[in-house]
Amino acid sequence: MSKSFLYLLVCTPLFVFSQSDITRYKKFSLGINMEVNFVKSFLRHGRTLNHAHNLPDITGVGKIGGALGLNLNYTLTSNLSIGTGLLFSDRGYATRLTDLKWSSLDDTYPTQSKTVFNYYFVEFPLRLKYQFHTSKCSWYVTGGPSVGHLIFSKTSVFTYYRNTYEKAVSKKLGDGYTSHFFSFHIGIGIDVPVSDNLSLHFEPLYRQVFTSLSHHSDIKRQFRSIGLNTHLSLRFKK
Repeated sequence: MSKSFLYLLVCTPLFVFSQSDITRYKKFSLGINMEVNFVKSFLRHGRTLNHAHNLPDITGVGKIGGALGLNLNYTLTSNLSIGTGLLFSDRGYATRLTDLKWSSLDDTYPTQSKTVFNYYFVEFPLRLKYQFHTSKCSWYVTGGPSVGHLIFSKTSVFTYYRNTYEKAVSKKLGDGYTSHFFSFHIGIGIDVPVSDNLSLHFEPLYRQVFTSLSHHSDIKRQFRSIGLNTHLSLRFKK
């Protein structure tokens, strides 16, 4: 009996102090977000006008874009979290490289031309994330809506000559574009721990813009993209 009491007296403090060393984290985490994507534009003509019946839908040439910003996540359960953020994004499209034909040949005449359209947005995403935990890392699926506001645009016209090219840039925002859009994204990713409170996320994702960026009711200009979202998240200790 005395030996049992002595064993309990010695082990109890060890058990108590070992439990106090367990690190507990807050439910909020803060992260830096960077996305690289491939964007395509689709121009669809309405069928309400007589002259639009013979106009084909136009698919713009894909353009590399991206997004950079901050995100904030809140843990609901051990597997489920919700997040939002503030992103600055570059989306747009390009025209195909077009050969220029002239009635007479001259070395000073341009031979080809193309135009690149950049649209810069401030975006506010809302994400749900469900994780599947493993021994070394965790997999997750995520998705949610985003709203964005167009802050400015840039149009670059490239004119190619025989041995060189010229670039003309215009930053004037035309009257034919709406300033807001609504989109939805879905992705699947992997969460790799870097340290006890720091983790790195790699997330391939697909994004579809549902609203038209043209204010004309008979023309719909929409974007869709595939990309890789990478972000670093930091958990805070209690």
